[in-house]
Amino acid sequence: MLKKRRKQAIFIVVMVLLLLGIGCIKSNMPNQKIKLFGFSIWIIDSGSMLPTLKIGDAIIIKEQPEYEKGDMITYQVDEFYYVTHRIIEKTNEGYVTKGDFNNIEDKGRVLPETIEGKVVFHSTILGYIVQYSWILIILLFLMIILMI
Repeated sequence: MLKKRRKQAIFIVVMVLLLLGIGCIKSNMPNQKIKLFGFSIWIIDSGSMLPTLKIGDAIIIKEQPEYEKGDMITYQVDEFYYVTHRIIEKTNEGYVTKGDFNNIEDKGRVLPETIEGKVVFHSTILGYIVQYSWILIILLFLMIILMI
């Protein structure tokens, strides 16, 4: 009986990790965004926000009703391209943004409707976990198969 419960508990843990892994992977695919309670996870893939955000860092963004100067936001540039930069000015035409590592501000204004959310958390370790969670899922799945 105890062995059966242990297998069930492991199965539940693996399924939760699998769903989290799929959610994290899909959250970086523009046409398949996964949002949970207004939060989503993204992986940084450029150095424009150094030293604050490094390539491979995970960021958690949250939708906000308004954004202010100094906020790091993720916004959509086109169908498949998103940028995470800092708001340096708020104007009537939209937000002026710039990467911390960049010398000049971004071209054009960021409109509120293109903003996915504000960065509320970032972590290098979480970035590794999100990027390599599929390896953990496979290992756990193999362990379950071997235990059955």
